[in-house]
Amino acid sequence: MDLSEGRISGEIAEAVATRGARFVDKYRVLHSTHADDYFLKDPLGGVASDLVDAIDGLSFKQCMQLPESSSRDFPVALQDFLSEVRASSLPVKQPAARRPSRLRKNFTPKKQHEVDQLSALISSLASTSCTEWVVNIGEGKGHLSEVIAEMASVDGVIGIDCGIHRDDGRTAALEMYSVKCRVTQDMVAEDYVSVINQSVKKDLVRPCLEGSALVGLHACGDLGSCVVRTFASSSASFLALAPCCHHALTTVGFPLSAHLQALGTPLDSTASRQVACIASARWSAEVC
Repeated sequence: MDLSEGRISGEIAEAVATRGARFVDKYRVLHSTHADDYFLKDPLGGVASDLVDAIDGLSFKQCMQLPESSSRDFPVALQDFLSEVRASSLPVKQPAARRPSRLRKNFTPKKQHEVDQLSALISSLASTSCTEWVVNIGEGKGHLSEVIAEMASVDGVIGIDCGIHRDDGRTAALEMYSVKCRVTQDMVAEDYVSVINQSVKKDLVRPCLEGSALVGLHACGDLGSCVVRTFASSSASFLALAPCCHHALTTVGFPLSAHLQALGTPLDSTASRQVACIASARWSAEVC
């Protein structure tokens, strides 16, 4: 499966989703069991004994480092499990872009990585599509908007957030607007067009968001699902979305895919969704 271009077909996406859903269902006991069940029941009875023994032999720190570990010293059962984990993920990689140096001081290392990756993707997509405006939903402090405005070949960036948080004194090479709006589940493309144009007092974006791109970094919980639904109702040129806080998703926001709904394997516990919120490379640093 060649994903070097960062693009996948619908068939590949369904295959990856099916493989991931089957993996989640197979090891449901590892992510959906309540802590007290380990004292009152035998929740690991359905897991292969050699895998349980392998995990039981690890220290707490080793357990936290498992997602980023490639040690061949682990028992075979654990090596096989880790291989299965990695085979169930989607290894899409996007080259990082170098941000203008004047913005670099405003970023933490984590934010640097996130903005690098998403802004590079947005810039690449904007350069190969008829994109006039980038609409950044859930703009926050405007870090992503600032970088997009510096590097993307578009007319400007429109940030939408329930509050205006962008720091005063920042400037950008292109036009930038901040629009105050609380996004709701029932909003469609034309609602965004109306909110934006009324806020800036001119016809800035075209009907049905034609010629605009929808993007979002840290679209929390069901906000990410709202953005996907909006894109599906629009004529926007592309969608670039990095959601967060998966533990805050509701049944309204997940799963959106009819394919996943048919598989019937939701992440039905807060703990299982919480695990997906933390980058594996940060586990040992934050927990140990």
